[in-house]
Amino acid sequence: MAVPIETDRAQVMNVARWYLPHLLALTASSPYYLGATPGTPYRTILWRRWPRTGAPLRFSDEKEFQQLLRLLLDTKRIDGPGRLYWDLRPHHEYRTLEFRIADVTLRIDDAMVAAALARG
Repeated sequence: MAVPIETDRAQVMNVARWYLPHLLALTASSPYYLGATPGTPYRTILWRRWPRTGAPLRFSDEKEFQQLLRLLLDTKRIDGPGRLYWDLRPHHEYRTLEFRIADVTLRIDDAMVAAALARG
């Protein structure tokens, strides 16, 4: 989702993060793992094992987000800004927010609806 230059992406992210569970529920298409039903999409269960995943933290502004990113890079917790695997994150090159929570939908129409909801 493109964010205008005058808009703080962290503020938009603070609001958008509340809709992440809804977007996941609407796009869930991996309900089984090894023949069992885990209750939520399997990819979500697999990824929550790793640090720097899940819903993003709440930031007062984009400067605070950049400070955390710089700390993670300086302490070698991550080797690049793309290694922050939150379900929603500011892109490190473009003035966008990346919605990374959605599972893989089975139909193109469903993917288009999920993209439209994220953009809205």
